[in-house]
Amino acid sequence: MDYSKIYSQTIGKPQVVRLFDVFFLGPVMMYSAAKNKLPRPWKAVLFVSGIMTIGYNLKNFLNQVAINKKFGKGPLENLTESNAAETIEKGPLPLEGNFL
Repeated sequence: MDYSKIYSQTIGKPQVVRLFDVFFLGPVMMYSAAKNKLPRPWKAVLFVSGIMTIGYNLKNFLNQVAINKKFGKGPLENLTESNAAETIEKGPLPLEGNFL
């Protein structure tokens, strides 16, 4: 059984990577835009990209936390050989409502 398919369909981007994006990558992009001698349009693009990186990854982190609270520690918690094929066929869990 290939569990990598199940992992990629149900979990997606690891939460550690999201936190890295929120607390390191986004702020570094914004700091670089403010302190480097770049043309004004490039500064604006870099600064806005930093803000969007933080916002996007923070939103998805909080959504995943809400899903974990609702369904348990994670989608693979109760996975067995018998229900693995069914999990692949169903695809990722649908998001219900807005978690923010």
